[in-house]
Amino acid sequence: MHGANEAPRIYFNKIADERGNLFVAEVAKQLPFVIQRVFFINHVPANATRGGHAHLQCSEVVVPICGSFVVTLDDGTQRCDYVLNHPQQGLLIEKGMWSQLSHFSPDAICLVLAEDLYNTEGYINDYAHFKAYRQCFK
Repeated sequence: MHGANEAPRIYFNKIADERGNLFVAEVAKQLPFVIQRVFFINHVPANATRGGHAHLQCSEVVVPICGSFVVTLDDGTQRCDYVLNHPQQGLLIEKGMWSQLSHFSPDAICLVLAEDLYNTEGYINDYAHFKAYRQCFK
């Protein structure tokens, strides 16, 4: 697992011609897992945040389809902010990493590619519990 300040960027292949741009990501080339779930976030009110949790068994790639937003990753020791503002570049959020999304531009659309199906039991929603969980890795 990477630290909060080492989160891998995922670069999508860009195919451009007079008809526009096509961005492509393939499992085992750009994506480090088989996608089991896809969702997107939009119309986020000013000053609102999303996330604020860690996944126990599910890694995700977040992609700014439109606009921009900030992803804050926390590994229990370090915290790092990543500005995402181009649809050719996503960010890998590995399982076991606390993440929060914020500073959404008014036109932001965040696409999330998830490694696993939704499971309410697979989240840590309390930061103190997350810190205790991360101590197990030291």
